[in-house]
Amino acid sequence: VWLALHKAVLARRIPNGDLDRLDESSLLLISSIIIGGRVGYFVLNQPQTLLTWEGWQELPKVWHGGMAFFGAVAMLFCAEYFYCKKFKLGFWHGADRIMWVFAFALGFGRIANFINGELYGIPTNQHWGVMFPNVLPQDLINGENVFRHPVQLYSALSHWLLGFFLIYLLRRKPRTKFDRCPGFTCFWFLGGYGLLRFITDCWRQESIYI
Repeated sequence: VWLALHKAVLARRIPNGDLDRLDESSLLLISSIIIGGRVGYFVLNQPQTLLTWEGWQELPKVWHGGMAFFGAVAMLFCAEYFYCKKFKLGFWHGADRIMWVFAFALGFGRIANFINGELYGIPTNQHWGVMFPNVLPQDLINGENVFRHPVQLYSALSHWLLGFFLIYLLRRKPRTKFDRCPGFTCFWFLGGYGLLRFITDCWRQESIYI
């Protein structure tokens, strides 16, 4: 993210952007993702833990796992938007330059989910099915573990395809009128992410908490 924004600042593609503000906003970005992701995870999946002091102590323990995309996006958007507004920076101009990075990062996050054996898919008889060792008791079939869709890999591939598509939009020439509108890759990222999640989650074993 920092390299992408650094290149955009030097090319004067971000109004009022400078390298000092870049360093500050990058630090704010990293902390926003971690804090928002952790808080969002507990709000969506384990809200009861936030009712105790021990639960709040669990928030900074990122090595225990648990991040929510929606919480990270909400915290990131609010923090960076008001930061850019305060210093009169081009928020949407900068966001356009880093959406493809988020798409690739989400793909690598899904690879981590696959390695950890979490967010697994529904049962399948296909030859590419995977036996995940840490299946929750309520997801067992007649008390037995079965082969499941490696939906994390499906999601990773879809996120990387979205990332390449966003790079294409940034670089294609001649650029359309819409491509010159600040925030256009944000539109494609959020819309594309939602559409791809809608497709790949058809094979995901959902544990509904809220």
